[in-house]
Amino acid sequence: MVVKDSCLSDDMRSIISVPELCDIIFLVGPQRMPVYGLRAILSARSRIFGLMIASHQTKLQTHRGKNSAITNTLSCVRTIARRRSSHHGQDNVTKLTIPIEDFEPDIFEHLMTYVHAGTVTIEPTTVVGLLNAAQVFGFTQLYRSCLDFVLSCIPEQRSMEAMLISATHYYGFKSTKLILKMVKTYMNDYPDLLNMRSRNFRDLTTKVLSGTISDGVTSSTSVCSDQKRRSVTD
Repeated sequence: MVVKDSCLSDDMRSIISVPELCDIIFLVGPQRMPVYGLRAILSARSRIFGLMIASHQTKLQTHRGKNSAITNTLSCVRTIARRRSSHHGQDNVTKLTIPIEDFEPDIFEHLMTYVHAGTVTIEPTTVVGLLNAAQVFGFTQLYRSCLDFVLSCIPEQRSMEAMLISATHYYGFKSTKLILKMVKTYMNDYPDLLNMRSRNFRDLTTKVLSGTISDGVTSSTSVCSDQKRRSVTD
């Protein structure tokens, strides 16, 4: 008999939403937004995360090893004082902190949900970021699911528009280049398609595909509110 806990995914999702239960902080994006996780799960699920965590742990230990005995003693005293005075102090002392500069906080939160809970919802506004994150951190199933979702978005104007807008944040990534190549191929196969769609869409598509649009375009980010989505379960 195989017993499956249907609540496990929800429980794991709850854990990473409570900072006190986590032991690692990712500071994501230019604003260094905190996104939390568990080292053991991250290391077990991804070799890339495992190496990243080990590297930062080694750097932290090396840095601490350079301190004098007096400095270490004073540090211990301050640590004890902070732990007694506030939970915030405890949070900063006990957690490993790793900066993540290349991804948006929302995308990285989605990735953490997938890593810890084994499930995530993909939408046109998030698929480009998730596809690139899956490729960078080595999540093959998520990568394939995102790629399939990209293919389903390309024929639909609103979905493609939202997808192309989000692609402006990830121009330098390998998977973004693949997506834009797929869009170009589709446009070449259906040359009359752009003329059948709105002028704004034609302008957006032309600029994104040519790389002449600036990063951070948000004029049409609301178009996905009623669009399709897909849940991926690992």
